[in-house]
Amino acid sequence: MLLNFAYYRFFRPLHNQFSFGFTVDRIVNETPDVISIYLKGRSLDKFRYKAGQFMIVRFLAKSFWWQAHPFSISSSPRRTKTCA
Repeated sequence: MLLNFAYYRFFRPLHNQFSFGFTVDRIVNETPDVISIYLKGRSLDKFRYKAGQFMIVRFLAKSFWWQAHPFSISSSPRRTKTCA
């Protein structure tokens, strides 16, 4: 149980951050109650997820790093990235 905790709480998030280099691309206020946070990174075609999947995100900003924020992924894994 302790190994499971350490893996999913520390190793896996650190591995994902170093492998994919997630950063916040933009923040959009969709409605007064809904905010979309768009992430970018590298090799995202290798990041496996399902549309609607729930995940906990920690932002490495001064006042946010210790807070866990729940999110649902709203894009499809098959979505292709387009340039604007």
